[in-house]
Amino acid sequence: MILAFDTCTLRGTIAVGTVDHLLAESNFKTEKGHTGWLMPRVDSMLGSLGMKPAELDAVAVGTGPGNFTGVKVGVATAKAVAMGLDVPLVGISTLDVLAAGVVEPAGAILSVIDARRGMLYAAAYRNDPGALRLLSDYMCAGQVEITGAVLPLVKGSVVIAGEAPPELTEAFKAEDVTVTEDAGRFPCARDMLALCDMMLSTGRAGTAVSVTPIYLKKPT
Repeated sequence: MILAFDTCTLRGTIAVGTVDHLLAESNFKTEKGHTGWLMPRVDSMLGSLGMKPAELDAVAVGTGPGNFTGVKVGVATAKAVAMGLDVPLVGISTLDVLAAGVVEPAGAILSVIDARRGMLYAAAYRNDPGALRLLSDYMCAGQVEITGAVLPLVKGSVVIAGEAPPELTEAFKAEDVTVTEDAGRFPCARDMLALCDMMLSTGRAGTAVSVTPIYLKKPT
């Protein structure tokens, strides 16, 4: 039984369930200015299911990149919960969560999160049957740099998921790349359940000590 949440973008998301069975999911606008808003939502969801925290076997958290406060609050809260329950903590990049939610058939995916001031957080993936494979580094760069880095990886077609500006889409089309837009997508905690289960089964789970946030320094 997994508790999963991501608060790294403008829309937070929480889910409880197993790899095969989603018990509950909630999406909400993230809040700024204080750190006490996440756990009441978690407690409310568990209470609505009649569950006690001790029934959880693992915690999964979105580690960013994204909004600095959201990344910090999410990871810190997950560390506290995992440590208190003495269960594994699985850190999953928010860009990975975005890519995992794409339902298009096998092909290239570009996850994008607005980093403000003309910058984007991005990563490229290959959606192979039964597996999501990271093709690039996690990037914080402008549209031109991201287009140049990803073009050699997409092989003629790409699904762009997340907060992608029109200029990014047009840049790929100008290079004769077929673009499918999954615009406006935010991470969904339900997609974290399968990622978490896979990481647990392959020995890639972390702990409350080892999991760290992904901030990515913006170029100056």
